[in-house]
Amino acid sequence: MCVEKNNRGQAIILVMVIIVLLLTVSITCLSLCKSQEKTVIYQREKVQAYYNADSGIERVVSRLKKDPGWAEEVPGYLVTFYKDDKMIVKVRKEETELFIRSTGRCSRCKKNLEACMKLDPLKVLSWKEKYPVLPD
Repeated sequence: MCVEKNNRGQAIILVMVIIVLLLTVSITCLSLCKSQEKTVIYQREKVQAYYNADSGIERVVSRLKKDPGWAEEVPGYLVTFYKDDKMIVKVRKEETELFIRSTGRCSRCKKNLEACMKLDPLKVLSWKEKYPVLPD
């Protein structure tokens, strides 16, 4: 007695299962790539914000080197020295020291740097990130 099996349609089901598996893997990979791209863009913006803040402090140092008498005009309270869409630089003078706070911006990121300078002779005493991402 010979039993005849009906195997029609098995191949199409196997092909459909393979296609679904490939689609699932492809969508997962695309999702991971998009997530990684967002992370890389955010990191780049954070670095750019840091360098914008850094350039704000450098702007004050350059001004002091060019015109040392300028420091005498700086009051004892925090005043805005420079402001644009990329940075805000504030300075404050205490006796023989000048305190600089620079905030750099890039898109949705913001970095704060603070520096303290001795005025006579002109020398940077400290330079630090106000809210560091990684501990020292």
